[in-house]
Amino acid sequence: FGIQSGDGGFTLDNTSSIVGNVYASGPIVGSSQNYIYGDVVSAGPSGSVSGIHATSSVYAHSIGKSTENTIIDKNAYYYTSKINTTVGGTSYPNSADQATTSMPISDAQISEWETVAANGGTATCVGGIYSISSGAVNLGPIKIPCDLVISNTSVVTLYGHVWVTGNITIQNSAVVKVAPSLGSENVVLIADKNSDRINSSKITVANTASFQNSGTAGSYMTLISQNNSAEKGGSIPAISLSNSASAIITYAAHGLIPLANSISLKEVTAYKITLQNSAKVTYDTGLANVVFDSGPGASWGFVPGEYVITR
Repeated sequence: FGIQSGDGGFTLDNTSSIVGNVYASGPIVGSSQNYIYGDVVSAGPSGSVSGIHATSSVYAHSIGKSTENTIIDKNAYYYTSKINTTVGGTSYPNSADQATTSMPISDAQISEWETVAANGGTATCVGGIYSISSGAVNLGPIKIPCDLVISNTSVVTLYGHVWVTGNITIQNSAVVKVAPSLGSENVVLIADKNSDRINSSKITVANTASFQNSGTAGSYMTLISQNNSAEKGGSIPAISLSNSASAIITYAAHGLIPLANSISLKEVTAYKITLQNSAKVTYDTGLANVVFDSGPGASWGFVPGEYVITR
């Protein structure tokens, strides 16, 4: 899916849009008919979809609400009700609820990647921070036992997975890229402080920081946050992105990812997601076969409609 959320669901405001199929275990709520260019699924008995314009079909326990118009270009599959909704295809009342599903990357898989990173060595922190502020730096696989800050005009090339036991900040004009020698393989940058996943384990990308693949088709960089504030009822963002951040996959299975302004991502998955202003998520068909070369059980892939774990 171009975008997937857990029980927290997601909301679209202003002119935000999604190019690709959408899946949520919670409600999908738009305003002023935000566009979703693909199928829309809100699974389970509490699934609901309203206030969006879907260019394909919608599947939910209930569709529409009285205060917001909903437009579906193709078919509407629902169990209980459909109100204030225009359907271009056929409506199918009493349709079975779509099954809920787990997130595509398990905590166990993330733990394995952390082990792979730690096997590459442990960085030395200064004042509780591992700072990269200039020049070209090669990094990974490695464990960083503190906060990581990449800033200014530094260029960081990742040769393996990086596990940060604190917060990750990438800002200014910094560039983070996958090493060309990795080809179509991918790397993950993980923020996970096991002892504090509510106030720590966050990722912030600010200003004109940018990300690059290896130069080979099928190569991606994945940002993973294990912050669980949203899952615990809080509102602390797990991954914060601003301005022109792009060319990355973002993943926070237990946290909140708010998207706004000129953000354009390849894929985003989180417990809860909000899109505002002109935020846009564009699904890349290459994501149907993402490969991570990092030890037993380390590779994974997903395709619209199903998940395949490759070992």
